[in-house]
Amino acid sequence: MSTTTTILLEINALQVYYGDRLIAHIPDAVRMYRGECIGLIGENGAGKTSLMRVLAGQLEADAGQVLRHGIIEVVGQWDERSQMEQPPADIQTLSGGEWTKRRIAAALATGADILMLDEPTSHLDVQSIRELEKQVRAYDGLIIVISHDRTFLNEVCTRIWELEDQKLHIYSGERPGAYKQYREEKERINKEMWRAYHNREAERERLQEMIGEKKSSASKASRPKKGLTSKEMRLARPHFNRKQAKQEKTVKAMEQRLSKLVSMPRPYEEEKLVFDVNYHNPIRSKTLLEGEGLQLRLPSGLISGSAALSISDLGLGDAASRLRGEDPSQEGRTLLSPLSFRIRPGMKVAITGSNGSGKSTLLHTLLRAYDQACQDGEWKRAAEPTEQGVLATGQWRLSPRMQVGYFDQRVDQLDKNKHAVEQVRATTSYSESIVRIALARLHLSGRLALQPVGTLSGGERVKVQLIKLLLSGCNVLILDEPTNYLDIQAREQLERVLKDYPGTVLFVSHDRTFVSAVATHELRIDHTAPYFKAMDEVNVNEPEHKGSLVQARAEGPYRNGQSKGATDSKERNIATHEERMRFELEWNRVLSALSLPQSDAAKANLEQQYSQLLVQRRNLNL
Repeated sequence: MSTTTTILLEINALQVYYGDRLIAHIPDAVRMYRGECIGLIGENGAGKTSLMRVLAGQLEADAGQVLRHGIIEVVGQWDERSQMEQPPADIQTLSGGEWTKRRIAAALATGADILMLDEPTSHLDVQSIRELEKQVRAYDGLIIVISHDRTFLNEVCTRIWELEDQKLHIYSGERPGAYKQYREEKERINKEMWRAYHNREAERERLQEMIGEKKSSASKASRPKKGLTSKEMRLARPHFNRKQAKQEKTVKAMEQRLSKLVSMPRPYEEEKLVFDVNYHNPIRSKTLLEGEGLQLRLPSGLISGSAALSISDLGLGDAASRLRGEDPSQEGRTLLSPLSFRIRPGMKVAITGSNGSGKSTLLHTLLRAYDQACQDGEWKRAAEPTEQGVLATGQWRLSPRMQVGYFDQRVDQLDKNKHAVEQVRATTSYSESIVRIALARLHLSGRLALQPVGTLSGGERVKVQLIKLLLSGCNVLILDEPTNYLDIQAREQLERVLKDYPGTVLFVSHDRTFVSAVATHELRIDHTAPYFKAMDEVNVNEPEHKGSLVQARAEGPYRNGQSKGATDSKERNIATHEERMRFELEWNRVLSALSLPQSDAAKANLEQQYSQLLVQRRNLNL
């Protein structure tokens, strides 16, 4: 936190409602200072944007006070661009990334004391996010930012505000590192909750056991010993009654202690989602798919008046700014230099690159080849131009056992009248209990799982579509920006589910934390130096993407221009040290558990995990 003491924003006893629903109650006084960057986080729908608008003065607080000591500039989400008083003339042709960068640059240029940013990284590629991080760190004022990008929050924030259950929880930290420190504090609190819960349960069990023993002892104390005469029994009765009364008094005291134990709910513990490996049709071969000499180029004639497609039709994002008549030399530009790579079953491959580099286009060429192979049975085929007109050359080799599921943010194929459980059950053989567990992992439980999909938010429908794919019989998932519209909690859950998924995953994402958590390999799309590498050779959190990082990658397998033969020896040992360590720990845990007595349900669960580990063992060549 900055050493300056200039207060720029104050709140006191604040209450914010959305309609008749309380979304934020902050009873204490909170001050914000020049030089701070506050990350406002929370689940989607928690009220983060409404709270920010109250702080900015765009909405009135329902109770309490907000004191502002400087000029405020707000950069809203891309979806709010139509609400601008003076939108730029070319707003309809700007991509999300272009619009976001332009708005942030304009806000910084105003010299405002307080800058508020609502999800500024949503449409930016990694390079643009890094540039934004530099701008935020250099800003001489107060910044409040809503974001689900954990790496970004960790790089720029000095404090984390978490809006949870209508309460604001404040965590202070250092920059960089505030988000990591917040996570560590949350984990510490969670461990303390579990420790307190287990201690209370142990005390409850101890008291209950002692009460049972004392009651049994008291009942025996009232009975004189056998062999006494009637006279002896009559004389001993007062003694035994006193003994019984004393023990009953002890029992009563213990029962009072038991009743006074503070009631403590069991901390939340998510149910583990166990995939049935055999249901996902495991591929036993060494190779799932192979790209040979793949190259992507923009067609000539885009800039001339005879162009049949607009730049936005090509789906090239920020590349549009380079092609919108400003730089005719971009006609026929190479998006992807010739690249060869081989993907094995079980790999989790992150497809990375700047906006407009051709990541989604490469996926479209793969999907086109797969669809045609399913129709004519030819699983080795030349790459073909996309429907959008991007030229593709090279060759695809696909496994005939591939069963592909594709996700691209479009949820219009969902039946709006059916609820989430029905949607997923329609395309899976998993039981309803497994479907509910999977939905709950992405926070779609209770009434949300049983209300019509048409009434859900866009982010909630995205979750339904993702679970629908994960529980289908597919053994290959292709996910184009799966984390868009997901909050931090949902992203973390998706990471865990994808890591447990027994099939192969190819995904596009600019979320560096997500990529680092899920990917075993990275396929970098670049017009000069593309590559395919194991993640232990890639540092996705390097401050800059150029220079030393690219040089360190120069020795990687399937780097541009490297012969296939030169990489075969490395391919035989693709399992990283970290992968092997994780596998060995899990393998030993399951084998140990199987050697112990288990209930039928627990044993079946362990056997499923064992089958999944066998497949993973083969994939890792262990």
